Amino acid sequence: MLAAWKGHREVLEFLLCEGADVGLVDSRDDNILHLASVGGDGYIVNLILCKYTTLVNIDGKGNYGKTPVMEAAYAGHLHLLQQLRSKGADMSLVDDGGDNVLHWACVGGHIEVVKYILSMTCFDINCRGVCERTPLMEAAVHGHGEVFNIIVSKGGDLTLTDAKCRNILHLACRGGNVEIVKCLLSKNIFDINSTDHFGNTALMEATAQRHREMVNLLQNKGGKSR
Repeated sequence: MLAAWKGHREVLEFLLCEGADVGLVDSRDDNILHLASVGGDGYIVNLILCKYTTLVNIDGKGNYGKTPVMEAAYAGHLHLLQQLRSKGADMSLVDDGGDNVLHWACVGGHIEVVKYILSMTCFDINCRGVCERTPLMEAAVHGHGEVFNIIVSKGGDLTLTDAKCRNILHLACRGGNVEIVKCLLSKNIFDINSTDHFGNTALMEATAQRHREMVNLLQNKGGKSR
């Protein structure tokens, strides 16, 4: 598993020749394909898929119920995502929290991966995952501006809220990307002082994260802390 994760091809092949058990999983239920998908070596992934398909489940649920394609998407390995898909990986699965491969690509912030997934046209761009968050919310809360813009351009809904009644402005203030917050404020579709289930405003979120520039921006736009 470690050899697959680190991309040590010769070591992996030697261990396989010596009888290493490919079908084992670690304490998080990740199999060797999960780790290879994180590592990013296409040769190793191809070796596993071609020679050990009866021992390794291409759609196996590992840590938090993530599949190898989710790991590849999160890590930004577009070539592995394409490789796994070509070998029959199910792109529609969700993890234990309800996140799919598009959610994980947006968490990772990898533009080309997000574009590739959206090109499949088989995803609801506003699908809900963990905490009822959409892919757009994940891009905002992780501060990925370019991914955020792509999702918006493809129909991402800016008006939705998550399970804690946080809107995308709340989440963007957590993410710390000032350009995303400026974009949201320019659209005039938010009450800047709306509160979530805990009574927090966007300004309070920005203050908690110590984003000084964002705090000043929100205050200038009428944001309040209580």
